[in-house]
Amino acid sequence: MKKKISSILVGLIALSVINGCGGNGGNGGNGPSEESNIPYLKSNHNNYSKLTSEANPAPIKNETALSLSWSIKSKTETDAIKLYDHINFMVNTLENGGNPQPWDKLFLLEAFMKIAKRYTTEINRVDNINVLVTKTATDRCAYKVISAHSDVVSGDFFGQGVTSNDHSSTAEEIINSTDCSASKIDLETYITANQKTRGQ
Repeated sequence: MKKKISSILVGLIALSVINGCGGNGGNGGNGPSEESNIPYLKSNHNNYSKLTSEANPAPIKNETALSLSWSIKSKTETDAIKLYDHINFMVNTLENGGNPQPWDKLFLLEAFMKIAKRYTTEINRVDNINVLVTKTATDRCAYKVISAHSDVVSGDFFGQGVTSNDHSSTAEEIINSTDCSASKIDLETYITANQKTRGQ
C-alpha cells in the first residue's frame, strides 16, 4: 500500500511540474462510512487546501489518461478523517444507486457513470492530514462528467462552502457533446427517471 501511495504521489508531482473504481469504501478503513459529513465540511471548507499551497483544492487533470487526482491538505487530522469518510460515503451511495442532489442534472450524470462503472475512484489517507483522491474514466464522455463535477467541487464546495447551485446547463452541454453522442439516449433516460425538484 505504501509503495502504491508513493508511486501515485510521484505521479502527482510530475503532473504538477508539467501543468495542474470501485471505491475502497471505509470509515477510517473499517467499512462503509454511514455519514455524509456535509454540515461539518461546509462549515470548515476553509480548512482544506492544495498540498503545495493555500489555494482551494483543485484536481490535476490528465485528459489523455482520462483521469484526475486531488491531493488535499487538511488543517487537522479531524478534518482529514471527516473528508475521507465523506468521500467514501458518497462513493458507496453512488455505487448503491443513490442520487445526491437529484435536482441537478450534473450530479445525476455522475451517478449514472458510477452505476455504469464508467469511472473508478480511489481514496487514500496519505498521512494524518493529507487525503489523495484519484478518479479514472473508461471513456471521454465519462471523463467530461467527472471533470465538470470536480470543477464544481473545487469552486462551489471548497471555494465557498456552497452545495445549492444548479449545474444542469453544464450537464446539457455534456449530453449534447460529440463525446457523449453514443450515450445521449441512456443519459437522458436516466435523468428523466431520477430527476426531482429541489426539496423533494
